[in-house]
Amino acid sequence: MQYIDDMVGIQQLEILEKQPDLKYIKDLILIIQEKNIKTLEGLQESLPKDSELYKMVSNISNQATHKEVLLPDPVKEWEDALLLIEHEYLKKEINLLVEQGLTSDNDINKYKELSNKLFLIKKGNLN
Repeated sequence: MQYIDDMVGIQQLEILEKQPDLKYIKDLILIIQEKNIKTLEGLQESLPKDSELYKMVSNISNQATHKEVLLPDPVKEWEDALLLIEHEYLKKEINLLVEQGLTSDNDINKYKELSNKLFLIKKGNLN
């Protein structure tokens, strides 16, 4: 089995480190994968009751109409989440470069590099 930590690239780790709120997403997906949890109720039962994750999952569970709802495949969800996060990050970086005016060769090269990465993400995985 391939674990989520093995699939995270350097750029994705940098993006996650810049957005600490996303740590909870990674933690939840890792727990779901490691413990082979299939339902929201199972996830809630597997978390320490005094943790932030437990509070978050309890809130979601309280709003759910059916506690036995099946959870999605954690690896696929993680891959999709990383692509969306990377997509949004690249768009912000490109917009920032454009706002600053692309005044140097370094800025232009960085713009081209980021644009190419954004294109590859859109072409391969995001529509």
